[in-house]
Amino acid sequence: MIPPGALRALLGERRIDVTPLSPGAVHAQGEGRRLGFPVRKLEIGSSVATVRLELGKVPESGDGGALLCRALVELGGVDPRSPACQPGEVPLAASYSWQEGGGIAFEATALARRADLPAASLLVPPPSLPHLPAGLPGVPHGIFLSREALAALRTAPISLPQPRDPQIPGEGVVAVNQSDRLVYMLLDGVAIVAVPAFSAEYVIGPQRGRYLASFRTFLGEKILPPRPIEVPGRVVYGGPPDAGAPASDPARAEADH
Repeated sequence: MIPPGALRALLGERRIDVTPLSPGAVHAQGEGRRLGFPVRKLEIGSSVATVRLELGKVPESGDGGALLCRALVELGGVDPRSPACQPGEVPLAASYSWQEGGGIAFEATALARRADLPAASLLVPPPSLPHLPAGLPGVPHGIFLSREALAALRTAPISLPQPRDPQIPGEGVVAVNQSDRLVYMLLDGVAIVAVPAFSAEYVIGPQRGRYLASFRTFLGEKILPPRPIEVPGRVVYGGPPDAGAPASDPARAEADH
């Protein structure tokens, strides 16, 4: 079981680390419609983020929609017991403006009423899953795509000068994370690897050529603009602080060719 306050760290850092929650300042933002359902709009402020919700009135959803709402407000640093989450309402949209910058949004694209759901499909946890008394499932590596899928980002390799830097591999790309948080590397807008704090991942598959590379955190607190790189190559996110300066998480990336 994930304790209250750990959901944000679980999704953003893949660890169970409880952070303080606040009641949040709830402000009504009027009403509207989304996906054919009437919605009420709320804005909830906390020391972590400003969360904007659109809650659809779906009486037959019971407590299910309220559970989703509780999870969404907790991501914004708000106590999930917030009175903003009520039975019979389903979150159809949520957006976050993080206090440290950046943001992320969730949006429902369809909502269907079904009355033929088998009871077994509603069991939590599902009966087919084994019980683990503690911890999270292990992740063998952070690479999301197969070599074949990565190679398909280009129709054919292009001829490039041979890199002189000995840190650059003969093929693929090395993603280096010199910050204190988990980040994701994207090639041409496609997430290819998760790189833990102060570590590196070697990704084999992209064909020789020029790409746009960028880094971001899962929840969007840090999103770097894409920049051109050459593959084979080595891409660095973050870096050590200046002499005498406190440790930080600089939002910068350097590509070595």
